[in-house]
Amino acid sequence: LFTKDVDFLKKYYPILKGSATFCSEWLIENSKGELVTPVSTSPENAYLMPDDTPASVCEGSTMDIAIIRSLFSNTIEVSKILQTDRDFRS
Repeated sequence: LFTKDVDFLKKYYPILKGSATFCSEWLIENSKGELVTPVSTSPENAYLMPDDTPASVCEGSTMDIAIIRSLFSNTIEVSKILQTDRDFRS
């Protein structure tokens, strides 16, 4: 993004693509039809169960979705710059 170092992008694009592949296969559709992480914990999420037991496990935490959205956006942008993986990018 800042240096336009295409050699760096060529070297590390496989890691981005692998991470994006993992995340796209990990996401599930929730009852609202949204893609979310199936189980997560996040510092912004804490609540009490009906029996007053503290819990912080959830589906689709904001932190997960923000990181995955950034990963997907960056992977798409790099694949455009490198002119590769058009089908994967779609």
